[in-house]
Amino acid sequence: MAEKSYKDTLNLPKTDFPMAANLTQMEPRIRDKWEKDKLYEKIQAARKGAPLWVLHDGPPYANGDVHVGTGQNKVLKDIVVKFRTMQGFASPYIPGWDCHGLPIEHKVVKELGPKARDMSKADIRKLCMDFARKYIDIQRKQFKSLGSSATGRSPTSRSIPSTSWASSRSSSSSGRRATSRSGAGPSTGASTTAPRSPKPSWNTRARSRRRSTSRSR
Repeated sequence: MAEKSYKDTLNLPKTDFPMAANLTQMEPRIRDKWEKDKLYEKIQAARKGAPLWVLHDGPPYANGDVHVGTGQNKVLKDIVVKFRTMQGFASPYIPGWDCHGLPIEHKVVKELGPKARDMSKADIRKLCMDFARKYIDIQRKQFKSLGSSATGRSPTSRSIPSTSWASSRSSSSSGRRATSRSGAGPSTGASTTAPRSPKPSWNTRARSRRRSTSRSR
């Protein structure tokens, strides 16, 4: 009598699932099926007329690849939105990107190197806008790979014409007029059009403290 293998002695379930997960092959197929079946759109249609629950996305800067912090942020928000949807709420999730300010300008000027000194502010601002648009597309694909249902859903990617505070001071009034017409303003999860005021630098705060101390003496 032939000896049975150990596997034949186990009462295992009969399944078509492969033993290996092969996630690098399976996950893209699952995401493609979601897109093909328009799963997000079907969920929103099924919740039409239900009580609204909206998560206002505090958006990441569009100034580089997604890192652990931004990835965790987007995944946790996606979990909350899906949980609220399962509770019966109409809970759309519109992603956003912060496309103005020094983080983007810093990256652009760093890439330009010394030649940035010979460029006009308008040319640098244009490069900043192109840089932001580039990383919106890159981050959208990266968030999609994390399973976020919000990627590609009419994203808010607001940006003001000026990317540095120094230049935005001189163009703030025209910038506000332009953003009120075109709807292009900084993305903070809300429709904000005025440029942000910068936080005072360490030297500025130190000088302020020294002045107040000298007065008290």
